[in-house]
Amino acid sequence: MTPCRPWIPSSNESFRMNNFNLYVPTRVLFGQGQIASLAKQVPAGSRVLVTYGGGSVLRNGVMEQVRQALGDRLAVEFGGIEPNPDYATLMRAIATGRE
Repeated sequence: MTPCRPWIPSSNESFRMNNFNLYVPTRVLFGQGQIASLAKQVPAGSRVLVTYGGGSVLRNGVMEQVRQALGDRLAVEFGGIEPNPDYATLMRAIATGRE
């Protein structure tokens, strides 16, 4: 089996990269006590879609902490997301969030 090598243009070929602008406003809260800070991070009256995989967050009590931290905000839960989810799973999550 021949190993796969990246394509590198030869001296007589031109290489053109497409321009793009990527803006990804993401905040990651990590560490002890961070769930409690959700109330400060999520504006009152917000709708929240909480997603998770196999359900360990339900078994270990983390989801209950998230529910308490979100308080009266409308939170919809979508669980059972498989590793490397396929398009159909993502579309089901979107549909759940829109209900």
